Amino acid sequence: MPALPNFFVAGAPKAGTTSLCNYLGQHPDVFMSPIKEPNYFALEVRPRNFEPRYRERIQRRVDELHVRLANREPGELPSGITVEWQDYLCLFRGAGARQAIGEGSVSYLWSPTAPSRIVERLRRPKVIAVLRDPAERAFSQYLQDLGNGEIRWSFSRHLEAAFRERERQLGPLYPFLEYGLYDQQVSRWIAAVGAENMHVIWYEDFRDRPAEVLAGVFAFLGVREFAPDMSKRYYESWVPRATGAAALAKRSGIWKALRRAAPAGVVSLVRRHAYRERSSITLKASDRTRLVEYYRPHVLNLSALMQRDLTSWITA
Repeated sequence: MPALPNFFVAGAPKAGTTSLCNYLGQHPDVFMSPIKEPNYFALEVRPRNFEPRYRERIQRRVDELHVRLANREPGELPSGITVEWQDYLCLFRGAGARQAIGEGSVSYLWSPTAPSRIVERLRRPKVIAVLRDPAERAFSQYLQDLGNGEIRWSFSRHLEAAFRERERQLGPLYPFLEYGLYDQQVSRWIAAVGAENMHVIWYEDFRDRPAEVLAGVFAFLGVREFAPDMSKRYYESWVPRATGAAALAKRSGIWKALRRAAPAGVVSLVRRHAYRERSSITLKASDRTRLVEYYRPHVLNLSALMQRDLTSWITA
């Protein structure tokens, strides 16, 4: 029988899930999918559902990953969505006899289809969610998209466009705001897998006390205590000095090729000249106020559901 995942890191985006998955993968009794974001169980995350400008690029990644998995080609796997069950199973070929087998796809927390599809295939697996102040989460996602060259405008303008968005095609504007509706998402998952199989981490706790939070995760997964190397942080946002040039470098593959081929010192030098640190752009008070008012009823519902004081999340 092929190995099957028995736990998921389901989201939220920009809440530290990449770091969490990397730390979990260091545990000798834990196997993590070699790629993050396979998104198999989220039917919404398919090439046809993206904005037209992304579809061809994403479909190429899907096809490339399919070929690599089918042919068992050596080397690091490319990122990509898995749409076939056999491709998805291939991600866990190396699991062996490990006790905990997992993958991380941040779309699963938001996705209306993922919980029922996962339960249909895997009964009641364990689910981990990392929740972050939704206003700060949205701003962090904006900075990432800005750094990737996907958008070139201010956060205020981005918010205005997101609140007007009605197309419901995946991209920078959707589900940008919906990712922060945690009360609905957590409730849906609890209904699907049971409260005993749902473990919520608070981003602020993970940031300030990572060893303590990880100890709780290992206990939830039923594996022994372990101290992973947490010296590296993942996906820290940098802001391009010239958004047009950054977009070209990202989309053409120039930046990726440079990171692979050039010495670390050269990469750092280029980054310092081409990018600014994310602290150079801050969340304006007026933008935070707008987001706080949008998320307020959902934060209050989540606070009651989880019995946690989330006053800081609704303070402008």
